[in-house]
Amino acid sequence: MANLATNHCLDRGEQGIANELEAFSNTNIVTDGVYTSQEAFNTIPTFKKKGITFSFLAYTYGTNGIAPDYDYNVSYLDDDQIKSDVQKAKEISDVVIVSGVMKIHLNQMIYKNTMPNYLRTAVWMSLLEPILIQFNQ
Repeated sequence: MANLATNHCLDRGEQGIANELEAFSNTNIVTDGVYTSQEAFNTIPTFKKKGITFSFLAYTYGTNGIAPDYDYNVSYLDDDQIKSDVQKAKEISDVVIVSGVMKIHLNQMIYKNTMPNYLRTAVWMSLLEPILIQFNQ
């Protein structure tokens, strides 16, 4: 699984997203987080292992001030979107995996301002059980 929704996912614009998705299309790696169409944005990625169906959902905190060409290009950490996606995923899978990329720096000012929001998001997401939550910076 690869969370493609990172703060750098729009560095090369929509063409960069298309190139990245093309590179992953020739692998067995399940991806989520960036899209080139509304249909892809609305589709919950799933995969099966030993008879168990998994859904994989991926989000990012932001894209370093770069706006996407279309609203569907990137999955952002948004409570309503995550809740909707998790509900859909629970209908079609046995296990839901949620990955979030967060901006957590050692700079104390950034840490103090952002950590409570990330903890709130993690706690809130855990209430949507049964899911596995993974955050990276």
